[in-house]
Amino acid sequence: VEAERRDAFGDLKGQIESMRVGSESVRAEASKLVNALRNAPKARGRWGEQQLRNVLESCGLSDVADFRAEVSVDDGEGGRLRPDVIIRVPGGNSLVIDAKVSLNDYQDAFGAIDDAERALGLQRHAASMRAHVNALGAKAYWSQFDDAPDYV
Repeated sequence: VEAERRDAFGDLKGQIESMRVGSESVRAEASKLVNALRNAPKARGRWGEQQLRNVLESCGLSDVADFRAEVSVDDGEGGRLRPDVIIRVPGGNSLVIDAKVSLNDYQDAFGAIDDAERALGLQRHAASMRAHVNALGAKAYWSQFDDAPDYV
């Protein structure tokens, strides 16, 4: 009986060690993802563009037939505008989508330890979102695309 108990305990110890190693691997990969999303804007942008594409395709829209991605146009002042997607809607109109946004303040709020820090992070996130919406409005996509609505 004692020998069986030792064998069972050894098996259990091996399984716990295997779970620990697996947990460490998941933690390391999650940390890499957080770092990529926080510190590599291009990687975060590509991830966001792919998520937008996934949403559009899950709604039944198809690339090229229903929407165009990564369209680039002159802004009339020597610069370039590059919205994420232009969706063709019934009636020959277009819906311009620019879905880029910074999530660093939100991630800080989400990872906050106390409520005061969390509230401060959410306030910074709201201010960042407000500034981003104002910047999008200043792009005036409706003046670059004749068939686009005059709102952001």
